[in-house]
Amino acid sequence: PLPKEFDHHNCRNLRYETDLLMAENYVSRIIFDFTRTRFMDSSGIGVLLNRYKQMKAGHTGFYGACPQVMRVLKVAGILGLMHQYESKEEAIYSRDRDGRDRTDRTGNAESTGRADRREREKCRNAGV
Repeated sequence: PLPKEFDHHNCRNLRYETDLLMAENYVSRIIFDFTRTRFMDSSGIGVLLNRYKQMKAGHTGFYGACPQVMRVLKVAGILGLMHQYESKEEAIYSRDRDGRDRTDRTGNAESTGRADRREREKCRNAGV
């Protein structure tokens, strides 16, 4: 999940972590988890927009935004760019436009492929 305060103090670490994740892996989708976030400033918006731009051929979305964060996302125009999911489960198991299954292995960023499908099957068989 994103931090409770998604501001300039926390954005540097998030930028660094997502840069590493995207550089080391093929990431076709990023889902932001706002369930803990209660405050977001322009630095947080900057991170979201930057990741949206980096995902040119991919998909970005979010879930769990409280009313205060939703207002910020709306004013910033994020609601028109990113898909809003009702829950983590919906974000994880939603289908992309061409019908391929998407599976989340990191909690925040997703990739698609056979390995992901095998991972999802393991989780289902384990009751996760």
